[in-house]
Amino acid sequence: MKFEIIRAFNTKSSTWSGGTTSEIYIFPNGSEFQKRDFLFRLSAATVEIEESIFTPLPEINRTLMVLEGNIHLFHENHHAKKLSEFEQDSFKGDWNTKSKGKVTDFNLMCKGKTSGELKHIQLKESQPSKIDLSSEKELFFVVNGSLIFENQILEKGDLLAFENENHLQEIKFSSNFCDLIQIKIDLGK
Repeated sequence: MKFEIIRAFNTKSSTWSGGTTSEIYIFPNGSEFQKRDFLFRLSAATVEIEESIFTPLPEINRTLMVLEGNIHLFHENHHAKKLSEFEQDSFKGDWNTKSKGKVTDFNLMCKGKTSGELKHIQLKESQPSKIDLSSEKELFFVVNGSLIFENQILEKGDLLAFENENHLQEIKFSSNFCDLIQIKIDLGK
C-alpha cells in the first residue's frame, strides 16, 4: 500500500473575497483548480465576513464540513442547512449558494464519475487505533492534535494519503488526542 504525507507548510494559500483558502491536495498530480482539470480536490478555507456568495463551479459536486464556528448555507431553490463543528452539507457547485456566519471549513470537490465522503474521527487514547481502508483513495486530514503513523508524526493541517489498490486493508494510528477527517474517494473507473 502506497502512502504520502503532505505537510501543511507545503499547501498553496490564496485569498478570496471573503477570506483565505488553502489547497491541500489535488488529483491527479499536476491538475490545476483554475483549469478545472482535476478529479477531486481538498481545501480548507476561512470565511471572515458575515455573509458571502459561493463561486459557481459547474460540473463539480461539493461537500463542505465546518472545522470551527457555525454557518448557515442557503442553496437557492434547493435547501438550507445550519452547520456546526464537524457537520457537513453536500451540494452541486452550480447551485446559487449563499452563507451566513464566520467559519473555518474543509471542502471536498469531485468531478465526473468521481465521488467522495467525509467522516470526522476523534482519537482519544494512546492505544493504537485501527481503521479499515475500503476506497480507492483514502486520505486523513489532521484538524488538531497530532497523529503517529509509521514512525511519522503528523500535526495540525497535515494530510496522509493512501493509494489503496487492494481495498479492505487495515491501518494503525496512535495519538494522545487528535481530530481527523477521513476522506474516502471512489474514482468511478
